[in-house]
Parts: sequence; C-alpha cells; structure tokens
Amino acid sequence: MTTPLNYKALTQDHVNYATTTAETGRLSELMAVQALIRNGYEVAEPVVTSAHDLLIRRPGKRHYERAQVKTVYVRQDRGGALVVSGAKNSGKPYSIEEADVIIGVDRFDVYVIENASQREYWAQNETIAAGKWTKLSLFA
Repeated sequence: MTTPLNYKALTQDHVNYATTTAETGRLSELMAVQALIRNGYEVAEPVVTSAHDLLIRRPGKRHYERAQVKTVYVRQDRGGALVVSGAKNSGKPYSIEEADVIIGVDRFDVYVIENASQREYWAQNETIAAGKWTKLSLFA
C-alpha cells in the first residue's frame, strides 16, 4: 500500500491543534485506530463507557484484546525519555482485567505495549521503544 501524497503535507502542527485533554485524547485514539487498521489489525470501539478505549485483534490472531490509548509524552527530567502513562486519572494503574494492552501514540507512530499494571512505561528513545514495544506507523 502506498501513502497518498496529501499525507506528506501533514505536519506536527496539525497534530497539536487540540486545546483540551479530551481533544488530545480523542485525537490520539483516532490516530491509533488509523495506524492499527493500516497495519492489519481489526479495531472496534465500545458502544458504552468502559475501562478500555478499543478492542483490537492482531493480524493472524483469533481473539480480541482490550486496549487503553494514551498519548506519549517526553520527560525532560529523564533525558528526553518517551513515557506512556499506564494509569487512570485516579493514579491507579490499569489492571489486566481492564486492559490487555496500553497503546501509546507518539505523533505518527503507535506503540502497542503489553499491560503489566504499571503506572507508566518508558523508553530512553524511539529506537529503544521500537525494540521493547510493537511499533506501528501511521504510514504503513
């Protein structure tokens, strides 16, 4: 599959338009959905409020997994490490019963992280993140 030319015009400024936490979260969810689908995943959204944002099925697998989507942020106090929150607004980590995977969205890349019920997941840089987690590109 080739990338349409209009995708090349999409810049980080387009991603940063969100002004509220809810807008940022929803934009991350939509980017995650697009990256997952472009990489052969099946994706469904819950109809009712639930602890997970998405149901995903990996290519070649028979079962769905519950996924919680989070926006990746950079921790300057950790030398620019990429950090994905594994916690709810209350500060409690998502349990395995609530989410099988945490999906971190970093600009045009999406990381599928196995949930270990941690408050956060981090990698020193993008290369290490791609080795620790399943990296999917929005431009597959």
